[in-house]
Amino acid sequence: MSRFFILLMIVVLIVFNGYRNPAIGHPHNWISLDSSFVVDSQNRLIAIEQRWEFDAFYSEITLANLLSQYGDETTGLRLTAARFSKNLRGVQYFSTLQVDEKSIPLPKPDQAQLKRVSRNGQSILALKMRFTMKSPIELKKRTLKWWVYDPTHYIAMAHNTIENAKIIGPNAAHCVKQLIEPDPSTELILYAQGLDRNEKGFDGLGTHFAQELRIRC
Repeated sequence: MSRFFILLMIVVLIVFNGYRNPAIGHPHNWISLDSSFVVDSQNRLIAIEQRWEFDAFYSEITLANLLSQYGDETTGLRLTAARFSKNLRGVQYFSTLQVDEKSIPLPKPDQAQLKRVSRNGQSILALKMRFTMKSPIELKKRTLKWWVYDPTHYIAMAHNTIENAKIIGPNAAHCVKQLIEPDPSTELILYAQGLDRNEKGFDGLGTHFAQELRIRC
């Protein structure tokens, strides 16, 4: 299934209004992902770093809103990052972590930073969050699975390539990564395409459009 084709089906969340109250009439956009897994010398997962890059159109609208609301971009970015983190806490930051089929909840991020960056001559908003595990998680001879998605499929979220998933640590070279693309049915694709841009799908729709990342060390 083409990632581009999937991304055209959905719309992005406006962070000012929170997860359950998306802005009416917002155009279709998406988020590109980077996920980094920090592993110590004993092959234990100690932290996960996420980076979300919003598309240029959404970024332009949001930056204009920030300047209008706060009068200062730096202040607006800082306060919006905090609001974003708060809004997403109740839905586990759209992220699911499993180790040998056991689900592991993410802690509150140590930091959430929203910045303006340049991509191909355009201004892009990038959100960075770091989650430090409450206790190190043993990965040796275990399989880590990772999904990042909106359960209602209101937001498209995907790693562009396997290189957007990184393992950081002294033994990183011994870990194997695999990115499994989604394969939704024709019926689900048509259903998602038929949603009005103001609508969200049923809770759980997003699981059918989510990439699965697997890591084994």
